[in-house]
Amino acid sequence: MQYDPPLQEHELQSFRKLFAVESVFMASEGYFQNRNIANFRQFAVSFIEEISKCENFDAFVPYLALNYFDRFISRHELPRVVTSTDEENAILLVISCLTIAWKMRIKSFNADLFMTARKLRLDRISFRKMEFHILNALQWRMLSLTPICFAKYFMSLLNLTPWNLAPNQRSVYEIIIRGQAEIEFTQFKPSIIAASAVLTTSLKLFPSRFEELKVTVSSSEFVSQEELLQCMNLMEMKCKTASSALLLPAQQPGAGSSVQSQEENIHRVGKKTVGEIEEVPAVAASSDNLFHGPLMNFELQWTDPQQPRPKLTSESIFPGRDLSDDSCLRSSRFGGFFKCCPILDWLA
Repeated sequence: MQYDPPLQEHELQSFRKLFAVESVFMASEGYFQNRNIANFRQFAVSFIEEISKCENFDAFVPYLALNYFDRFISRHELPRVVTSTDEENAILLVISCLTIAWKMRIKSFNADLFMTARKLRLDRISFRKMEFHILNALQWRMLSLTPICFAKYFMSLLNLTPWNLAPNQRSVYEIIIRGQAEIEFTQFKPSIIAASAVLTTSLKLFPSRFEELKVTVSSSEFVSQEELLQCMNLMEMKCKTASSALLLPAQQPGAGSSVQSQEENIHRVGKKTVGEIEEVPAVAASSDNLFHGPLMNFELQWTDPQQPRPKLTSESIFPGRDLSDDSCLRSSRFGGFFKCCPILDWLA
């Protein structure tokens, strides 16, 4: 068996910085246990998956958008940007998380062209206000530390040559991104999810050495053995209950609406540029460039097309609030938004 060179000392120091601050980029404690919020999140999962479909699909974009959603909604109330209904504000929040993620990923992303391609008639002022609410609430920390950022550390820790092969790295990313659809994973640190995904992939690649590799990962100074075991058990359970969807070979995503690029390289929201939001250790920023192309061009498989699409209710938007009048859920306003977007037929 051949070996890759281990991480250099300067790389290890960079990862130490990441491990020290990763909790900042998690949802709040107990978020995964709130059933009402879970309903709202499931709507967001389905909505983001549907409207993010496009040519040259990049799975990291909806993945990052859902990270923003989790961090925001677990700590903050829904901003009242649109004056018509809470429901429409909720939809605007989800779309804004996605557009911010796309701006962080692609400098030339054009939000107006994105909306036009999907026939989403949003008021531009309200849209920008919602983006600004999200940016401020997350303190402009939009270069999120996700499990993707920690995958290289654990792959290097195992020190096996096959990790150099793109299909094997891609398998790790698939498990991480597809698993994000389950709210239960938000209880774990990004590094724990990354370690679990690497070990899950190792079980397929090196079944005879799996126990040895598990000891190596669990012995890392950055890993809690108890949390790792819990996360791996959950990952295994979700793989089984979802007909191993997390471990299925990736397929090329179906062609959807094309997102054209004809905007300036820097997107400005409020007084700051999205591209200048937050400085993170170089290892995280530089590794982001490695995740384009074939490594991220796979279907999300977040939802089961055979299952009913989730409904958005005021109870899920505002958990614990008693709303005796649900007439707001039947609104047909929002600039024709409900009529022009087939996705919003879910809410009728």
